[in-house]
Amino acid sequence: MNRPPILLAAYLLITTVWAPSCNSVVGQEKPSQDTTRKKERTKPLVVFPEMETEIHGWMKRHGWKTQRGNPRHFRVGNGRLHMVSRKNSVAIGLERGFPVHTGKWPRIRFKIRVLSIPSGSDLKKKSGDDAAFRLYVGFDRNEGWFHPPHTIAYAWTENTDRDRIIQSPHFKELRYLSIGKGLPPKEADGKEGWITIERDLRKDYRRAFPEDRKDVPALKAILLKCDSNNTGSSAKAEVKSIELVGPVPPN
Repeated sequence: MNRPPILLAAYLLITTVWAPSCNSVVGQEKPSQDTTRKKERTKPLVVFPEMETEIHGWMKRHGWKTQRGNPRHFRVGNGRLHMVSRKNSVAIGLERGFPVHTGKWPRIRFKIRVLSIPSGSDLKKKSGDDAAFRLYVGFDRNEGWFHPPHTIAYAWTENTDRDRIIQSPHFKELRYLSIGKGLPPKEADGKEGWITIERDLRKDYRRAFPEDRKDVPALKAILLKCDSNNTGSSAKAEVKSIELVGPVPPN
């Protein structure tokens, strides 16, 4: 992988636990009966249109920027973003609406669907640094362009165990955190199901960057990526929502 341009070289111009306060993977989407969750404060980071929309126009209107190539195979509509990688690596990043303080919004929740996983991947190696889905979260250290933010990339991989943290083979400030591996089981109708991922940003930051003893920084930006360039294979994934979640309400 070549060192990317400013968006991610400056990084961002960029099984199962059910308790909502913990890092979790939740299976197929079902109507929630959890009254606590109804009281949660949430902050959507992105809302995808129901109508099929040309990707470049949608990105421009909503402040997204492309990184590492043209997202010509990406589609947006039907309330989701459809990402495709064909032996390439494409990402889109968003800085609009940031910074966001993790004390006020300590958790992130997103819904994804994994459709195809790059084969032969290994996040520890440059030659295998591919994943069907990655959500990069940049933490702002207020050090400018020459010191990229500490970044966690939540990754759905081929064979990395969930909750494992891996140092990026390309960037010392980047840590991968596995949110799942392999193709998820299909629903009864044979279609791929939606998976809800929820993570505690502050806890994940402390685990990923134990050497940083200051308070957990604010969020600087997010970036979505689907890539298969290193393995020369292909990948597909969809994103339905990304939102920040406030502190767990008291009982």
